[in-house]
Amino acid sequence: MQKFIMVLLCLLLADWLQAQDPAYPLAPVATGNIVKAEYFIDTDPGFNAGTDITVTAGVDITATNIPVITGALIAGVHRLYIRTLSAEGKWSITSTRQFVVDFDPAYPVATIAGNVLKAEYFVDTDPGFGNGVNVPLTAGLDITNVPASVTSGSLPAGVHQLYLRTLNAAGKWSISNFRQFVVDNDPAYPAVSAAVLNVIKAEYFVDADPGFGNGIDIPVTAATDLLNQNAPVNTNFLPAGVHGLYIRTLNAEGKWSLTATQSFIVNNDPAYPTTPALPGNVTIAEYFIDTDPGFGLGTPITLTAGVDVADINFSAVTGSLIAGVHNLYVRSKNTWSITNIIPFEVIATLPLNLLSFTGNKQSNNAILMWHTANEINIAHFEVQRSDDGQQFLPIGTVQPGRAAYYYSDANIFRDKQLLFYRLKSVDIDGRFTYSSVIRLRNNAEAGLTIYPNPVQNIIVISGLKQNTAIRIFSADGKLLQQLTAPAQTVTLDMSGYAKGMYVLQYLQGEEIVSRNIMKQ
Repeated sequence: MQKFIMVLLCLLLADWLQAQDPAYPLAPVATGNIVKAEYFIDTDPGFNAGTDITVTAGVDITATNIPVITGALIAGVHRLYIRTLSAEGKWSITSTRQFVVDFDPAYPVATIAGNVLKAEYFVDTDPGFGNGVNVPLTAGLDITNVPASVTSGSLPAGVHQLYLRTLNAAGKWSISNFRQFVVDNDPAYPAVSAAVLNVIKAEYFVDADPGFGNGIDIPVTAATDLLNQNAPVNTNFLPAGVHGLYIRTLNAEGKWSLTATQSFIVNNDPAYPTTPALPGNVTIAEYFIDTDPGFGLGTPITLTAGVDVADINFSAVTGSLIAGVHNLYVRSKNTWSITNIIPFEVIATLPLNLLSFTGNKQSNNAILMWHTANEINIAHFEVQRSDDGQQFLPIGTVQPGRAAYYYSDANIFRDKQLLFYRLKSVDIDGRFTYSSVIRLRNNAEAGLTIYPNPVQNIIVISGLKQNTAIRIFSADGKLLQQLTAPAQTVTLDMSGYAKGMYVLQYLQGEEIVSRNIMKQ
C-alpha cells in the first residue's frame, strides 16, 4: 500500500512539472529609423563609402527616388547596389539590380537628294549609260507618273524586257528597273467571204440515199434562212421499227449543204379488244385494320354512289392501336372490289428533337438556322439575343411546321462586336425548353482561308487549329458531314454534293464560326 502511494505521488509531480509554461524570450526592440542610404555600381567601396542617397529618416523609406549617375560608365551590363543604415548603426542586406548602358552611335549627316535631270530606256540589250532612248521629263526630286512612249514596232513577236533608269544632279545613275512585256503581231486575216446565197431547193429521203437531186422535193421559197419549214413525210410504206430521215438543201451557186439526219420510229397500232360493258355504280365502301371481319362487316365509309368514287376523304380511327406497323384495308361494292392495302405506322408521341442550331455572320447580319424532328404539340419558336451571354431578350417568333428554319437578325453587326443567341421552344401547354447558346463575333472569321470558293470537287481549308471540330450543313441547317481537323490545313471532297449553298462551321477558341461555301 505504501509503494502504491509513492508511485501515485511521483506521477502527480511529473504532471505538475509538464504543465508549467516555458520561459519565452523578451519582445524584440522596436524597429529603429533608417537614417542613411547609399549606392555603388559594380565595385563595393566599403560601408559608408558609397554615393549618398538623400532620405528622410523613417521606418519605411519605400518609393524614394534615386538619381543614379551613369555618364562615366562604358556600354554594357552593370550592377547597381543599394543598402541602408539604421539608427542602431546596423547596415541592411545589400540589394542589387542589373542594368544596361547602351550609347547611341554618331549617325552620319543625311545628304539632300539631288533633282532627277534625265531618264532613258532600252529594250533587251543595254547600250551603256546615257545611250538609251531619252524620256522627256521636268527636273525634280520625284518624277513618278511620267508617261513614256516605247517603240516596239521593230521587235519580233515574243517576250521582251523594258529597262528604265534616271540620272540625278550629282551625276549618279539609279538602279535600272525592268518589266517584261509581250509583242504579239496580229496575223493576216483572210478576206471577208462573199455574201450568203439563197437556198433554192430542199429534198428528203428515208434510210437510203437516192443521190443528189433525186430525193423527195420539199417546196420552199428561195431565201438565205429556211428555218421552221413544214415538210410532210410519207411513212405509209415503211415497216415498223427505227428509220432515218435525211434532209439537205441546194443554194443558188449549185452547192449542196451537209445532210441533216433524225431518227424516228414507225409503230403500227395493234388491234384493240372490244369495249367492255359499262361498270355499275359503287354503292358501299368499308375499311378495316389488320384483321378482316368479313365482307360487309368493316367500318363503313360515307360516299355518294357513282362509277368513280376516287378522292373520297374518310377518317380511320387509330386511337386504340399500339405503337408499331399496321395495315389499312379498303374495299368497295358494286360486286366487291379487290381489297386495297396500305401499311402505316403508329408512333408514340415524342418530344421535340432539335437536331441542330447554328449561326453565322453574313455582312452585317446574323443568320440563324435550325433543324428539328418530332414537332408534336409545338406552339412556336422564340429567338432570343444577348450582349453578355447572361440576359437574353426575345427578338422574333417563328411558327412551327417546317422542320428546317432560317432567321436573319438584320444589320445587328453594324455597331456590335459580340452577340449570343439561343432558341426557346414553346409547347401548346406553355411548357418550354432552351437550346444551347451560340456566340457570333464580328471579326471571328479572321485567319481562315477557304479555296477555291465556289468549289467543284476538292476544297482546301487552311488556318485551322489542330483537332478543331469541323461540320458541314445544308442551307436548311441539316448536318451533312462532321470531322476533326488532323492538321492546320484540311482538304474535303465535295464532288458528291449537289449544286447550291452550304455552311462550313468550326470552333475557334470558345466560339462557333460559320462560313458559306458555294458548290458549282
